[in-house]
Amino acid sequence: MIKIHTTLAAACAVLTLSAVSQAHAQDAAEETREALESMPALIAQMTDKLRPLAESVGIDVSDLMREMEPMMRAAFPTAPEGDANWAYSFRFQNDNSVTDSGTVTEGRRTVLADAQACAALYPLGGPVVHFRRIHRDGLIGHQCIMRTYDGSMGILISETYAEGADRHMTASYVAAASVEDDPDAARALFEPVLDTNIGLAVELADLAVESAVKAVPGGAD
Repeated sequence: MIKIHTTLAAACAVLTLSAVSQAHAQDAAEETREALESMPALIAQMTDKLRPLAESVGIDVSDLMREMEPMMRAAFPTAPEGDANWAYSFRFQNDNSVTDSGTVTEGRRTVLADAQACAALYPLGGPVVHFRRIHRDGLIGHQCIMRTYDGSMGILISETYAEGADRHMTASYVAAASVEDDPDAARALFEPVLDTNIGLAVELADLAVESAVKAVPGGAD
């Protein structure tokens, strides 16, 4: 439960909506323009984040982004009609722990068996929209993806964990969309890109798991 609170707070932190009244259509249009222009910035931030991951699995980040960028762009919602004040953002975080002493115990989590276990562990995350078990080169784990709505904000949360005898990893992906003071419009904005965000979360989790498989003691996370 502590983890889900942290993740939700992080999602809210990247979505700052200024108070714009309907009477100020020009200001609202400016907010919409800024939301649209944020996509290149989001992709640039993600590129920087994925650079060490790409290096850890032996590929150039530019080659990785040729595959990932179309998915990121597809995950970005279509601007709502009219002068609605809206925002969208996503973030990704991963960590590896590996040792040469045989075991790593600090930071280990429970490997979840199914979507019901996921829902029980993250009661504030909303319905589980995707769950899978992970079995990769001696690692076992899970990916749990949830979607919830909080007022006029839609949030997708992916939590991935995998472990082996001498290592374990975590990866989280959060996407959030909001339309100011309009929960129905927020749903209409977010639902069409739900599947593409799930697909992006799966691809990012796979990359993080591959990085964990290849990690060596003393290497970068």
